[in-house]
Amino acid sequence: MSNFDKPEASKTNRLKQAFCQVMAAEAIRIPQTPTQALIEEVTPLIPHIIAATEIDSMLDKESLIVPHTRIAWFYQGQEIYPQALL
Repeated sequence: MSNFDKPEASKTNRLKQAFCQVMAAEAIRIPQTPTQALIEEVTPLIPHIIAATEIDSMLDKESLIVPHTRIAWFYQGQEIYPQALL
């Protein structure tokens, strides 16, 4: 990697980390028993929350627990149990 590419890679990593942190914070909004209104509100975010948990080393292990748990609660709230078990 040339010196020219390093600032761009650093910027990319900062953007990835910011994305992951924002999606982890959004996941916190999902309670254990989400209402139908909340399910409808956060449905568009679910693929992004999942993606944020899959980007290597952008969130520490402790920060990954909440999004995974909240995604499971989201699917359980819809009674979509096979997806909740992912």
